[in-house]
Amino acid sequence: MLAQNAQKIASKEGGLWIEASSPVGSRGRSSFVSCHPAVWLRGSGPILEIISGPTGDRGWLKRVEAADPGLGASYDRLAAIGRRLRFPLPVPNLDDGRKPPSFRGGFAGCFSYDLGRRFEAVPQSLPADLPWDFLVGLFDEVIELEEEGPLFHSLGGSAGWLKMLWEDDGPSSQPPPLPLGALCSQVTAEMSTDQHRERVLAIRELIRAGTIYQANLTLRFRASCTVPQAALAAFSRLRESNPSPHSHYQDLPGLQVVSASPESFLDLTTSGHVMSRPIKGTAARGNSPAEDEQLRRALLASTKDRSELSMIVDLVRNDIGRVCSPGSVDRQAELVAEAHPTVWHLVGEARGRLAAGRDSFDLVRAAFPPGSCIGAPKVRAMQELEELELSRRGAYTGALGWMGLDGAAALSVTIRTLCFSDGEVSYGVGGGIVYDSEPASEWEEALLKGRSLARALGAHWKPTQQTPSEEEQCRLPR
Repeated sequence: MLAQNAQKIASKEGGLWIEASSPVGSRGRSSFVSCHPAVWLRGSGPILEIISGPTGDRGWLKRVEAADPGLGASYDRLAAIGRRLRFPLPVPNLDDGRKPPSFRGGFAGCFSYDLGRRFEAVPQSLPADLPWDFLVGLFDEVIELEEEGPLFHSLGGSAGWLKMLWEDDGPSSQPPPLPLGALCSQVTAEMSTDQHRERVLAIRELIRAGTIYQANLTLRFRASCTVPQAALAAFSRLRESNPSPHSHYQDLPGLQVVSASPESFLDLTTSGHVMSRPIKGTAARGNSPAEDEQLRRALLASTKDRSELSMIVDLVRNDIGRVCSPGSVDRQAELVAEAHPTVWHLVGEARGRLAAGRDSFDLVRAAFPPGSCIGAPKVRAMQELEELELSRRGAYTGALGWMGLDGAAALSVTIRTLCFSDGEVSYGVGGGIVYDSEPASEWEEALLKGRSLARALGAHWKPTQQTPSEEEQCRLPR
């Protein structure tokens, strides 16, 4: 019944469904649903659009506009609004950081990879994939789903319209049935195997020259998609076939995102405890318990994957250390292999305590974009990848999640994510390239990571056969 009602809420305009109850890597967190955000906030560079929600603003539009300083970068203005609308915490605050943060109302949405260009000096040689850096809704009422039942949170102090919508069992309140069968046309990769190989070798040459230590190369897939309710159907299928600790469905203006991300970007509790769990290293699941255990042990013993992840954990420690108290940042001593439905992942962990005077907006600025999907050194890897990849990443390898008006936040890395827009569905996959990476193995790992998404779409994959053009070859480092 909980899932049925959650689907009913998510199917509404501006629907949000964060399914965070997977037993793997989830810390036992709850799930959250909402819809009809009071206000949309869309930022691009210095431009911040503040738009009334799909069914009215319920008095929030004037409050948001009054909190907007009106000048400066759009992200800084979003931060100023969040700080001015923030509500006081109970005294004493009993949050000891052991439990995952809970979304009780605030901003939820998508922060695109390109937001990182506003924070770091990165060239722009490719056309933009999205017309914004971030797009979030202000959700004044949220339903938290626990095993015992729903909890109703409201920034207004008492549950109202969303509780009524949840409890409405009338025929008119029920969502249309989700489509069956294929949701899209044949999926096509934007790179051929030859193009991918050339870029892996180019990154290896950059590493040999000492320019970078590693880089995460993105491969995009696209297909035509005109099936009604395709995004929510894909999310429903992934919930069943590929449950993840950071599933996210959201109906944004002009874009629907469906994510089955296994990776936590940032968790922040109201008491200031910070945690990030980067992933580096992927292996297929076995066909038998014995083979599965053999593959797990091989991943844990992989010198390449362990060194790759250790570099990224240190990068994340450095990022969060910019806004955490001196001496509070630490890493988990052991790297662990997490079992997901189709793959094993090698996972690390970094923790810290937010410094006095810092908040979730400072934390995102310090750590964005997620380092596990870029490389090291982070900014130089971003600069090189701009010359190597065939398209801008858009939502891919940015962040999805929420930033509460109580100061807590939970954001996942936007990987294993489908983006539905303008009659098309696309998704990105990638892999960290180090000096001893083999192009064929990296290609196969990328396909493995996208397998669950292709299955959810009911799609077949069509390989791209062309070799690099002269123009593309000129873009490759020599």
